[in-house]
Amino acid sequence: MVWSDLFAAHLKAVIEEEAKYYEVTRAVLVAHLHGNAPQVAVETGRKMVPTDLMPSFLEVEASLQDLKI
Repeated sequence: MVWSDLFAAHLKAVIEEEAKYYEVTRAVLVAHLHGNAPQVAVETGRKMVPTDLMPSFLEVEASLQDLKI
């Protein structure tokens, strides 16, 4: 393989990984706009997070309770 092929493959992997964050954000917003409760919308997004990065249900609940809006 040429170095440009390796670079392109790495760049593609990085872009796809970053796109997952936008997909999660989109899922939360769409779920909320469909009338779901905020907790349900957040849980929808949490389920889309890659397994190795996914917070536990209790971690999400603790974070939500710490929010001051």
